Amino acid sequence: GSLFKNLDADLSLFENSRQAQILEKRSTVAGRQEKAMAQSRSEEDKVRTASEEKLQMVEQRLAQLRGEEMQMKLRQQKALHEEHYQKEISDCEAGIDELR
Repeated sequence: GSLFKNLDADLSLFENSRQAQILEKRSTVAGRQEKAMAQSRSEEDKVRTASEEKLQMVEQRLAQLRGEEMQMKLRQQKALHEEHYQKEISDCEAGIDELR
């Protein structure tokens, strides 16, 4: 009976030791997974931030270009009107010269 008790005790000790090793390995793996996930989230945040900044720069540049386009259109319209009136003024001056 004593031999079986010793074998049972040894077996229990061995099982407990193996169980402790398994738990330790699982804990190590879980720690590594958590670290990898945190690093992945950090990288995602960096990429997202960079993308948002780039998008904001593009939107600002687009707004600037739209403003410049509007100014150019206004200058073009002004030039067309001035050209039209310049011809009218020249015609009037020519008419005045004829009357002299």
